[in-house]
Amino acid sequence: QKHETIADPACGTAGFIISAYKYIVEQNTKKTRGDKLTPDDRKKMAKHFWGYDIDPNMVRLALANMYLHGFASPHIYEYDTLTSEERWNENFDVILANPPFMTPKGGVRPHKKFSVQANRSEVLFVDYIAEHINSNTGRAGVIVPEGIIFQSATAYKALRKMLVEQNYLYAVVSLPAGIFSPYSGVKTSILLMDKMLAKKANSILFLKIESDGYDLGAQRRAIAQNDLPDALQLLLQYKQALKNNTSFESDNRNVFLVEKEKIKSNVDYNLSIDRYRISENVQQSNFPIVKLSDLCEINPETRIPNDVYGEKDFIYLDITSVENGSGKYLLNNFVKGNEAPSRARRSVKNGDVLLSTVRPNLKAFAYLENLPHNIIASTGFAVLRFSEKATARYVYQLLFSEWVQNQMIAQMGKGAYPSINQTDVENLEIPLPPLSIQQQIVSKIESYQKIIEGAKQVTENYKPQIEINPSWKMVELEEVCEVKDGTHDSPAYVETGIPFITQKNITENGLSFSDIRFITESDHHKFYKRSNVAFGDILISMIGANRGMTCIVDDNRVFSIKNVGLIKPSKKVSQLYLLYYLKSADAQNYVSLMSKGGAQEFIGLTALRKFPIPLPPPKTQQEIVSRIEQEQQLVSASKQLIQIFEQKIKNEINKLWVK
Repeated sequence: QKHETIADPACGTAGFIISAYKYIVEQNTKKTRGDKLTPDDRKKMAKHFWGYDIDPNMVRLALANMYLHGFASPHIYEYDTLTSEERWNENFDVILANPPFMTPKGGVRPHKKFSVQANRSEVLFVDYIAEHINSNTGRAGVIVPEGIIFQSATAYKALRKMLVEQNYLYAVVSLPAGIFSPYSGVKTSILLMDKMLAKKANSILFLKIESDGYDLGAQRRAIAQNDLPDALQLLLQYKQALKNNTSFESDNRNVFLVEKEKIKSNVDYNLSIDRYRISENVQQSNFPIVKLSDLCEINPETRIPNDVYGEKDFIYLDITSVENGSGKYLLNNFVKGNEAPSRARRSVKNGDVLLSTVRPNLKAFAYLENLPHNIIASTGFAVLRFSEKATARYVYQLLFSEWVQNQMIAQMGKGAYPSINQTDVENLEIPLPPLSIQQQIVSKIESYQKIIEGAKQVTENYKPQIEINPSWKMVELEEVCEVKDGTHDSPAYVETGIPFITQKNITENGLSFSDIRFITESDHHKFYKRSNVAFGDILISMIGANRGMTCIVDDNRVFSIKNVGLIKPSKKVSQLYLLYYLKSADAQNYVSLMSKGGAQEFIGLTALRKFPIPLPPPKTQQEIVSRIEQEQQLVSASKQLIQIFEQKIKNEINKLWVK
């Protein structure tokens, strides 16, 4: 509101502050922008916006931003929010923030006024924000990395306990990983605080956003699905219900209330939406819901490799032997019985199902068949051995479902390798139709999977093929292109700035801006003189496992490159012909031949410039491009086929539930 004080204690370029100002102006518009605001209103408002940042460059940009939006004397200060006490006594009506997720090496050394003792910047910022909203009407919205939500370290638990028990928190909004790409791939949530509402509420509202109107790829292209408008409306309805002391209900599967007492009963004060989703949003099945322990024996036999095999080899089925998400497994890991790792203990036989109990391998499941006799599995799996109540293949298919996955996530402990134990596996619940229906479901799903596997063979193995005519002229790459490489320096990274693209950002799907670091503008200008990347250029990875991988620059963002070759085609060669040839099997074989180095092989710039390129006439180049594009349309169709039949599998599983 126009009379409220608004702050951002990690303001960067003041984006949140400017947005808050624009919102107030919009809310006070009748005919012309802000016409309901009097000169006195505007004068007072100018004193209501405050921002701090530790980086002097950010402060200068924030000041410029504020000047450009009509603030003659902005309250933007260079200030270390976490270690300085000078402004500790300043409170605000509203705080909006997206604090830095990075903690300096060695941790932060805060002063002693924080309620939570910590050295992690994200913990301290959330503590600071909670303690600096006004006692009665104070409100805050803060974007946090996912660690704040569930990590079990003492400081994280203490922070969550404070937010819940001292009536700061009233809602948690879970955002999808990749929503801040290309700047950060970190999974995040929004913590919403309102001291007045939190005191009235016995529960905390959880909202899960699955899409914000853009896909979660590197390019963030617009799509139809957008959960934000509905989530906002539900959030406003919840707030109104609290103000009016009325009940709040929603049939949206991604929105539900969890009682504070239930959160407190968990010693970790876990605020992960998946922890509570299963128990709060219980689906109704058309069939009885039963525990896994009612259907099968779990880990029925133990085998000690040394006792059984001694100096002989056995096949060790460890977590790396089972492909996550596909059910495929390899039987090529031979170990001597007297050299077996301590985790080699699970006895398995044909018809058993393996269930991985360690995250992130939550979908490393396998239905075992055609096994040799000399095989032992890792204790990283639970072994399920079925009775006549359920078919192993039916339960195996259900393990991949969202229903079971959410149960596993909710049960999971925390730490470097979070996992579930045998009791957790026993308590997993599934719907149990009659055996005949189980067999029908399995039959349909397996037929769909065969189609998916066939389509994947196309998408995973396709490479452009160019039949080279001996009459074509062979030229070196530098004869038809300008060929450069990126910097060899290792600049200091900054939290925000110019994207710094390396070989890992050159992918099969094109140029990726996810998982990148940033450099200063001055470093970028220094590197730009060496490699002035432009729209339409071709990039090639020059080092590591993906050396030789190429992509076209189809993004207008400004960036610098390292360990990446830059190819600027001249008029002598078609840009797309050159790109397709560099992706072809012949070119990739040549990449292997010209690579050099030890542990990490690389392509030298001189070798890249001498790369032999077959150069057919221009008309032939265009014909080749046209043919390859037709082939790629078929590959795209195969990708769509995979999506269609994956959805058919989901639909088949969904038939188990009451609509």
